[in-house]
Amino acid sequence: MTSARGDHRQFDVRSIRDGRNVDLVVILQANALGQATTVVVAPLIPAGAVPELSRATPMVEIDGARYLVAVHLVMTIHRRLLGAPVASLADRDWELKSAIDTVFFGI
Repeated sequence: MTSARGDHRQFDVRSIRDGRNVDLVVILQANALGQATTVVVAPLIPAGAVPELSRATPMVEIDGARYLVAVHLVMTIHRRLLGAPVASLADRDWELKSAIDTVFFGI
């Protein structure tokens, strides 16, 4: 299991184990906060399940499935609920940061 403090990486996609209606999340929190017991994440929602919100919901593909990164549904979860990494969206950092700016600053 990979849920110890400090082992997360920003923009990792992880499964979560908390009973919510979310299976995958992307870590938005900066690596510098690795000692926190919680982590800021956005859920990945299957494409077509909810409306796209322009720049606030970037589309990504993981293992052949398309998801919206629902930055407008950002949440904090306990680090112990993170499962193993299933993908990295680090190569999409500009798009994810743009979504964060859109949601929080309207830019």
